[in-house]
Amino acid sequence: MDENEEESHYGFGVKIIYDLSHKIEMSGWFPSELIHMTESSDSVGIVIDIMHTKEEKCMNDFYHKEKLADDIWIVGYLDCDVKVRFNIIKDALNANN
Repeated sequence: MDENEEESHYGFGVKIIYDLSHKIEMSGWFPSELIHMTESSDSVGIVIDIMHTKEEKCMNDFYHKEKLADDIWIVGYLDCDVKVRFNIIKDALNANN
C-alpha cells in the first residue's frame, strides 16, 4: 500500500538460497528515485544481474501499462553481511502485513 492506502504498482520478490551462504535473490520493479549507484551506510547493496527501465524494454507490454517510463526492473541478489541477511529474513517472517 502507498501513503494514500492504495495498492502500489511497485513490488519485488525474494528467494532465499538455503545453504551456507544464505544468498537472498530478488527481482522486481522500483521507482527510479530509489535506485542509486553509490554506496550508502543506510542502504543494502544489490549485485545486479539484469537492470532496465520500462522505456528500454517494455513500452508496448500490456502487463506493465501502470509503470512509469523510468521505473526500473532489477534482478540480482543482496550484497550484505550475514547479520543483515538474518535481520531481513527475521523481519520478513515477523511482518504483520
